[in-house]
Amino acid sequence: MAHVFMFLRHIHRVVIILIAVIGIGSVTAYGQLSDAALYQPLLPTSIVMLPSDQSDPLGTQTTDTSTSRIGVEIGLNYAMQKGLYRIGCGTFDQGAELNPTTAAAYDLMLAGPLCFEALLGVQGKSVRGGYQSWETLALTFDNGASVPFDVLFENSGTASFTYLFFQPSVKAYITKAIYAGGGGNIGLLVGARAQYIRTIVTRSAVVNDLGLTEFYFDPSESSSRYTKVFPEESIFNTANIVIDGVIYIGAEFQAIGDFVFGPRLQYSLPVTAAVSMPELRLSGLQFSIGARYPLN
Repeated sequence: MAHVFMFLRHIHRVVIILIAVIGIGSVTAYGQLSDAALYQPLLPTSIVMLPSDQSDPLGTQTTDTSTSRIGVEIGLNYAMQKGLYRIGCGTFDQGAELNPTTAAAYDLMLAGPLCFEALLGVQGKSVRGGYQSWETLALTFDNGASVPFDVLFENSGTASFTYLFFQPSVKAYITKAIYAGGGGNIGLLVGARAQYIRTIVTRSAVVNDLGLTEFYFDPSESSSRYTKVFPEESIFNTANIVIDGVIYIGAEFQAIGDFVFGPRLQYSLPVTAAVSMPELRLSGLQFSIGARYPLN
């Protein structure tokens, strides 16, 4: 009986120790669970990846998309006059003419849809005008008598100007392919000349007793019977520098490789006169084809 009693006492001590160990473990585990629960989010959240560049902790970095291009613009400029010019015996107040224009181009892409453009080239601004006039000529007979007779003439005059120009402007891309812009055109005069041409319209008529009479220029004055081309003249009172305002609209299309090309329509409004005393201003409507190639 004594051995049984001692065994039961040892069992009792082991049970008490086990209970104490379990209790301590339970308290520790509960504390760990409580601490973990303290940091557990109440609602599911997505993982946010912060940028690795610490110089921009908010992730506001932007990519630099600026680029530059070179190219050409080749086209025709329809020059129109406002004012008048005098050549030979004629005064011309209306005139227009097609002129070639060629330029090297440089583009620099700016922020957003904006682009800076610069053109450097050669441009013609010639105008041609004409009018008809009646003139009374004295027809002299062999006996010395003279008879007045009205003859119709066609008067033609051309004033030609050539400029080396620089045209800076800013254009905005309305869509990926269509753009519009405006700027200024500064032209340096490199050549100016004028020419007067006279043509007989009334080439024959019945004159009193002479019957059918032909009118023509003396062979010593002109190699053509009915047209006389006068020598070229200098244009006086020309401006060495002219300034125009320009607006344009155009399109670009992808070509071979990185090349882009497209048409452009441009209107130029004169700010300064090409000739003074009498004043002559030259506006223009230009159509051109351009090509561009990126440098970077």
